Amino acid sequence: NSNLIVEGITDEIIITSVSQYLSRIRKNCIDLNEMAVIHAGGNEHIKYLVMLTQKEKVNSVVLLDADTPGKNAKTKLVESGLISERKIVLINDAITGESPNYYLDIEDLIDSNLLMELVKEVYAHETYKFDDVSEDDLNGKPKLKFLKSKLGSKTGNEDINKFQIAKKLSEKLITDMENNDMKYNNKFVKFELLFGLINVRK
Repeated sequence: NSNLIVEGITDEIIITSVSQYLSRIRKNCIDLNEMAVIHAGGNEHIKYLVMLTQKEKVNSVVLLDADTPGKNAKTKLVESGLISERKIVLINDAITGESPNYYLDIEDLIDSNLLMELVKEVYAHETYKFDDVSEDDLNGKPKLKFLKSKLGSKTGNEDINKFQIAKKLSEKLITDMENNDMKYNNKFVKFELLFGLINVRK
């Protein structure tokens, strides 16, 4: 019935996986039977997907990072008149009670403890393994930006492997559901808020 258009493949993987998980434990999620999550391959391509969905008369909501490129993309979309501002959601729009500036990327919404678990598993066989970073280091700041900076200071390259982090998260959640453990039931509070907002806007 509708689409959630996101910037990249990692956004699609994370949102789909977390939605399935939250649905299983009956918490705020995106109903994937009613809303398809599709990635544009970068925010510069989102307008073409919006145009296509409008041509097909399919309702769409756009989800963007809350960093400078994401905000600029939102401004351009609104100015284009292709989609109303209400149908454009930034990652941090649903965050209340704390600084929304801590949440710029979809990975920033992941619980700090779980995110560090994922990152350390992804980099377990790399030269730099993030052994000197703890969940406390991520609190009170944009998590992904900090991790990129840490990686850059150690290797000279800030290009963190977001795809493998997203894939690892998906694998963990699938395994947890298959085993019926549901041990991550309190790790996605920020996603619950975000999905609630998206559901209102769709």
